[in-house]
Amino acid sequence: MAVLAGRAPTLAWLTAGAGLVVALGGLIVDQLSGGEIAIRDCVLAVAMLIVGARIASHAPDNRYGWLLLLVGVLAAASVGLSLATSGPALVIASWASFPSYALLALSGCFIPDGKLPSARWRPMVLVVVTALGCGLVGLGALMARTAGRPITERATPGWDQLLAGVGILAVPAAALLALAAIVVRIKRAAPVERGPLIWAAASTALLILGMVLEAVNVPYTAIMVALVFPAAGVIAIARYGLYDIDTVVHRSLLYGTLTLVVAGVYAAVTALVVATRWAVVPEAFAAAAAVVAVLPLRTWLQRLLNRWLYGASGRPMELLTALARGIGTALTPDDMLTEVVEGIATGLRVPYVAVLLEPGERPERTAGSQRPWPVTSLALVHQGARIGDLVVQQRAADEPWNRRERSLLDGLALQVAAPAATVRLIRDLEHARERLVTTREEERRRLRKDLHDGVGPALSGARMQLRAAVSALGPVPNDSAMRAIEEDLSLASTELRRAIEGLRPPALDRGLAAALAGVVDRHLQTGLAIELALPDRLEDVPAAVEVALYRVLDEALTNCVRHAAATRVTVEVRRTETGLALAVADDGRGHAGPRPGGVGSESMRQRCEELGGSFTVEEAVPHGTVVTATFAGPEPRS
Repeated sequence: MAVLAGRAPTLAWLTAGAGLVVALGGLIVDQLSGGEIAIRDCVLAVAMLIVGARIASHAPDNRYGWLLLLVGVLAAASVGLSLATSGPALVIASWASFPSYALLALSGCFIPDGKLPSARWRPMVLVVVTALGCGLVGLGALMARTAGRPITERATPGWDQLLAGVGILAVPAAALLALAAIVVRIKRAAPVERGPLIWAAASTALLILGMVLEAVNVPYTAIMVALVFPAAGVIAIARYGLYDIDTVVHRSLLYGTLTLVVAGVYAAVTALVVATRWAVVPEAFAAAAAVVAVLPLRTWLQRLLNRWLYGASGRPMELLTALARGIGTALTPDDMLTEVVEGIATGLRVPYVAVLLEPGERPERTAGSQRPWPVTSLALVHQGARIGDLVVQQRAADEPWNRRERSLLDGLALQVAAPAATVRLIRDLEHARERLVTTREEERRRLRKDLHDGVGPALSGARMQLRAAVSALGPVPNDSAMRAIEEDLSLASTELRRAIEGLRPPALDRGLAAALAGVVDRHLQTGLAIELALPDRLEDVPAAVEVALYRVLDEALTNCVRHAAATRVTVEVRRTETGLALAVADDGRGHAGPRPGGVGSESMRQRCEELGGSFTVEEAVPHGTVVTATFAGPEPRS
């Protein structure tokens, strides 16, 4: 299988080349001899050979590409047989296009991965293929029985006519089966994957319509049948990147345009020479004129399409200047990285660009979407240290970077290193702040526990012992001093209790879930209807996140009562990949923006950002406010 896959591109393009020679050669010979060749067969052959060969060479395991290639070969054979003027070849040419259109109709069942929607479709496909094979046998037998006469002439009824009819009816049946298979795929596919399938369904429907119109002799429908499938395929490939060969399709525009121009100039000069009866050799003169006329046009087209396909890869200074301008106008380091990756992706016309600051982690910034072929990683070096990688994916699997482009990528890596280092420094500072806040809250929790369980009971015990001693001794001369000592101990206990409560909300000692429920119960006394939804487990939350979540919820509910005039509030706490998220939605008058002198929203924002999270306040639909707070924080404690 590996040897076959390695030879697949060569086999596919050799087959396509031979078919193109037959189809285009037959068309030229036919036009020079004044024949009546079927133009639709030639169009179908050229389109299917090119698209089929490209898919088959790019994905040898995809049956859809090989099926389209086979359709092109059969259409090219039909064109070649049409050159015959008599004999069996002429008779065969009268029905040779039948198998190509039959397979074209059936190919929709294998879009886009070369597989059927499921194993249940195999019997239906086998029935259609068997009917098509019976049609070929019937047509062949009918041709032999009519002794070379066209099969359209009246013949004695027989089994061959029956089989031919079965085969002809199988063609629209194959198209209907393909349309049903595509509709099933559309229903099963994700929304982002439905684009090319919708185009395939539309082209199959138009193919069926063209067959019906051609059957009732509506003019110009034959060429529509030949064009609709290739046109829809090219649109799907170019618009949605199907089979990852959109760049190849675009490049084909250059050579296709040049080929048409050469053929047009050659035909025009030949016609001019023949019409004026010049005494020179018309073929040589026409060929020379075509070459002279195409040379400047080719240069212009090459420059235009290179800019379209390859961006500024051939003009490194232009690309570097554009990146420098984007970096200079960025407001924050994050914006700088965004400008860099998007500028490289747009400037080089590559499918995917990313900046990684930590190996093995998610990219810091990306542009585009990664395709299924290798990427190129370039080290980002700043002040002699490697700080990350610039990842750039080549345009196609079979288009490696050339020496000039690789040198340009090295230069781009130097440009990206400085903003990447700035972003990494900011990330390190943010992580340090998060660790500092977490350490502070963990230390406060430990200190609160020590004071509450150690110093607090000791002071209470000292007061009790002093009272017991005074009672046991009875009236003494220094009774006032003893009372003063007792008052000092009571004052110390009060101050200690106040200090303990300032270190950490006492409600959190009962657990985060109970503390949040307590906040809700306290605000229920104001007449506010509150619905609370909590995850199953909240025992492993870091102390810093506990305090921040508790304070933000308390402040958000206070705002609902004090400023929003809300009557109903929904509170939801859920776990995320990086921590916890809080959402508070009310039915009040809506968010009116920051108030003069107000510190509540800013305080909540700071608490979230200290833990690597975010805080947003948005208008709800149709009215009300939604407060969303996320808390990333460090890993939960064990």
